[in-house]
Amino acid sequence: MEELLQLYSNNELQMLEVEKQISLAVADLQNKQQELVSKNEELKEQIKKAMEDKDIKKFENDYIAITYVAPTTRNTVDSAKLKEQFADVYNQCLKTSDVKSSVRIKVKEYVEEIKEIKEVKEIEL
Repeated sequence: MEELLQLYSNNELQMLEVEKQISLAVADLQNKQQELVSKNEELKEQIKKAMEDKDIKKFENDYIAITYVAPTTRNTVDSAKLKEQFADVYNQCLKTSDVKSSVRIKVKEYVEEIKEIKEVKEIEL
């Protein structure tokens, strides 16, 4: 990835190809992440159902500990309503926190088209 970024800053002729490569790399990683998150959620749901069916509260071995957490209710403050109805109290209770810098990446639809174009180029070579 560092090599791609170096090319991006040093050579305008390769800019489009580098952008495509970065887009593909990020899109592939995000797709894999989504698949893993989905599989993880499915597995957790299966484990939860089995624990409920067999009334198991905790499972633990050398490698993993799984604890069943029963449904419950939670009380939270409706900050929008508080701000609207009691703006002075809301402002008195505001807390300021530092937020570190980050990069926001959004995969767009065109990435699949780029991947198809790249595959066609590879076939032509």
